[in-house]
Amino acid sequence: MQCPKCKNESPAAAKFCRECGEKLPTTCPKCGNAVTPQDKFCMDCGEKLDGVEPAKTDASIPKLEDMHAQLQNLIPDELAPGPLLFPFDNRG
Repeated sequence: MQCPKCKNESPAAAKFCRECGEKLPTTCPKCGNAVTPQDKFCMDCGEKLDGVEPAKTDASIPKLEDMHAQLQNLIPDELAPGPLLFPFDNRG
């Protein structure tokens, strides 16, 4: 979903912008009907909605290596003294 304030893209389930903290819209600005981030138009009044979730592209899907590194950084050294190895990881 695109933030109405800073135009940054946030995940569809986000309630607040991850860049500026602005609350993301969950209702139609014209009629107040509940809308989802994927809606291009309000199903109640037909208002065009700007917060359209873009189609997933290879660039928007996190890489496994990046997710692995983030997970590794979350675990304290005393709980995981060595690197985390996944079953398909051939580095160790």
